[in-house]
Amino acid sequence: MPRPAVVSVPTVGLILNEPEAFGYTLIHKLRGKTTYLIDDQGAVVHRWELGANALFARLLENGNLLVQGQKPGYVSEVDRHGNAVWKCNRALLHHDSLKMPNGNVLLLSQQRKTVEEAIAAGADPDFIAADGLAVPHIIEAEPTGRSGCEIVWEWSAWDHLIQDFDSSKANHGVVAEHPELIDINFRLSSTHSMEREWARGNGVDYNPALDQIILSPRYFSEVWIIDHSTTTAEAASHRGGKSGKGGDLLYRWGNPRTYRAGTPDDQRLFWQHNPQWIAPGLPGAGNILVFNNGHEFGDFSRGYSSVDEIAPPVDGANYRLNPHSAYAPVEPIWVYTAATSSDFFAKYVSGAQRLPNGNTLICDGVHGTLFEVTPAGKTVWKYVNPSTSKGRLRQGESVPWEQQDDFERPVNQLYRAYRYAPDYPGLQGLDLTPGDRIEITSIMDYLIRLTDGAAPVVRSDWDVYLVGNSLIYVKEPCIPEDAEPTFFLHLDPVDRNDLPIHRKQYSFDNLDFAFEFEDHFLSSSEEVCVAMRELPDYGIAAIRTGQFTGEDRIWEGSLDVVEPADDGKAAQ
Repeated sequence: MPRPAVVSVPTVGLILNEPEAFGYTLIHKLRGKTTYLIDDQGAVVHRWELGANALFARLLENGNLLVQGQKPGYVSEVDRHGNAVWKCNRALLHHDSLKMPNGNVLLLSQQRKTVEEAIAAGADPDFIAADGLAVPHIIEAEPTGRSGCEIVWEWSAWDHLIQDFDSSKANHGVVAEHPELIDINFRLSSTHSMEREWARGNGVDYNPALDQIILSPRYFSEVWIIDHSTTTAEAASHRGGKSGKGGDLLYRWGNPRTYRAGTPDDQRLFWQHNPQWIAPGLPGAGNILVFNNGHEFGDFSRGYSSVDEIAPPVDGANYRLNPHSAYAPVEPIWVYTAATSSDFFAKYVSGAQRLPNGNTLICDGVHGTLFEVTPAGKTVWKYVNPSTSKGRLRQGESVPWEQQDDFERPVNQLYRAYRYAPDYPGLQGLDLTPGDRIEITSIMDYLIRLTDGAAPVVRSDWDVYLVGNSLIYVKEPCIPEDAEPTFFLHLDPVDRNDLPIHRKQYSFDNLDFAFEFEDHFLSSSEEVCVAMRELPDYGIAAIRTGQFTGEDRIWEGSLDVVEPADDGKAAQ
C-alpha cells in the first residue's frame, strides 16, 4: 500500500520587503481562474474570480481587468466583481493583448499557412513541418456589444517576406540587402525543431507617441518594430504611414544574423519575452525593456536569464542603420543578471516592468517568483506565488513548454505580473484594506479555510474532514512509517436500495495520496501526512445526513484499522 504524502513545503508568499519597494502587484497563476492584487506586505487587497482559465490579466485605468485567454483564445474585459463586460473569441489569439488609448484592443494572433503556401512563398520544403507555418498576425479590434470585436486594422508578417532559396518562387531577393524584410527560411540552427511555429510572437506593445508596435518573434531571438500609422492596405505593402515604409520592419534588434548582418557571436537575445517601451515619465523613458530568457534550441542554451534595456537609434519615425551593418546598439545600456548568473534562469514565459522609483519588477514565471531590483541590482522585494495548479511535472521529466499540454504543470507558474502605483487611476474606488494572504501557514489553517471552520467528521488517530465529495485524512504530526494500515469506512444503508449491496466497506488500499492544494500552497515546513478519497454521492449523503434506522447507523463514525485479506481487498 502506498504511504500518505508528507507535506514539507518551502516558504512561499512574501520573502523580502525593503523600504524601497513600491506599489501594488497584480498576479495571476498561469491558466488559473483567480487574479489577485496584493500590497507590498503580500496581503490580498482585491481578487477577481474569472470563472475560466486565463493566461494573464492587466488592470485597466477604469478599474476593470483585461484578461487574456488561450486554448481557446479569447480576450475579455472584466469588472471589479468578476463579471465580463465584453469578450471576443479568436481561435488563433496568441500570448498577448493590450488596451489602446482609443479604446480598441491590440491582439497578437497567428495565421496558419499550409505547406503548399509556404513553398509557393519560397520556403525550403525540408524546413516546413507537415502542418505548415504559424505566422505572426497583429490585429486592432474594436469591441462591439458584449461579445464581439470588429477588425479595424491588421498586419501580417506574411506580406513582408524575402528568400534566396528558390529564384523561381515569390519573394526572391538578396536577404542581406533587405533588413526590412523577413527571411522565410531563417532558423536558429539545423536542429531547430519548431518549424511550424517559425516566427511565433509571444509579446506585443504599443507606443502612442510614435504610433508604432513592437513584437517579439521568439524563435528569431529578436524584436521587431512596425508602423501602426498605416492603413491596413499600406500595412500589407512597402509604402505608406509616417515612416513611408508601409508594413516593413522599421527596426529589429537582438540577432543580426536573421538579416545576414552578424554571426552567432553577435546575438544578444535568446528566446526573449515581453518587449516594451518604457513609458513616458519613468526612468529610461523611450528605451526598450525585454526579458531575455537565455534558452534556445537543440543542445544550446545560454544557461541564464537577464533583463535588458536598450536605447534604439530612433530618428523621427524611422531608425538609423548604416548600410551593410547591424542595427545599434551593440550592447544594452542596462542589464540585470543574478550574482551567480545560473541562479536566475527562466527558460520560457516571464517579463519585466520599469517602475516610477527607477527600480524594475522582474517576473521569473517558470518558478512563480517576483522580485524588485534597484538600478544597481539590489533586490528590495521578493514574492513567491503561492497559488498552485493541480499538479506538476512528473519527477525527473523535462519536456519543451510547447509540448507540455499532456503533462501536469509545475505548481505556481506565472506568465507575467504587473505593478501599479498607489495613485494609479484603476485603483481609485477599490477597497484596498489588507486581507488574508494567499499562502497558508499550516495544514490546519488550510482546512479551516477549506471547510469554513467545520470540525472533522471523525476524530481519531487520523482526523477526517468532509469537503465536497471527498474525505480528507490528516495526521499531525506524522511519521510516515506509522501511516501504513488499510483504512475502512463502513456504510450501512437505510434499506437495500440505498447502496449496491446491503453492507459496503470502502477499502482505502487505492487511496489517492497525491493530495493537491488547488488554491493555496503551504508556507510551513511542518510534516503532515495528508490523503484524500472521493466517495460516490450516496456515500456522501449518508455521512452528511447521519440517518438512523433503529440502532443501525448509515455509517460508523470511526476508522477501523483492518488487516486486508490475502487478495488485498476488504473482507465482506
